[in-house]
Amino acid sequence: MAEMHEIAGGCHCGVIRWRMNSPRAPEDMPIWVCGCSFCVKHGVRYSSWSEADLRLYAVEPDQVAHYTFGHGTADFVFCARCGIIIAALMAEAYGTTGVLNLNSADAAERFTRPPNHLNFDGETVPARRARRRKFWIGSVAWAEQDSISPKP
Repeated sequence: MAEMHEIAGGCHCGVIRWRMNSPRAPEDMPIWVCGCSFCVKHGVRYSSWSEADLRLYAVEPDQVAHYTFGHGTADFVFCARCGIIIAALMAEAYGTTGVLNLNSADAAERFTRPPNHLNFDGETVPARRARRRKFWIGSVAWAEQDSISPKP
């Protein structure tokens, strides 16, 4: 079994925290920049690894905001207080899959690979969902408070 790397992060004000267990170290994680107008305007860098496990925790659940646009296939999770995008999530019959905004990591500087710049314009909804099922984080869930460390 591969060594798992625990990576933690959250929004700027600490309302949302997260922990990801990944078979890849941050220095080895693939990074991409999405070319859609929403992601470009927010300057996010994403990563995912299908074998990773992501747990999200809302310190103040009423401050967790959601935004969906375009095809309506992804739910962007962000902090209503400080505005930091944490992840994009996609609900599936078997559970939730997602991508993580690496800029929200506590040690974001460890993600050093050059990003791939991707543009998914023109991708059909079935193709988009299939790509996400293959490459996005395989297990995403909201967790209980004691399982996520507070903002450092």
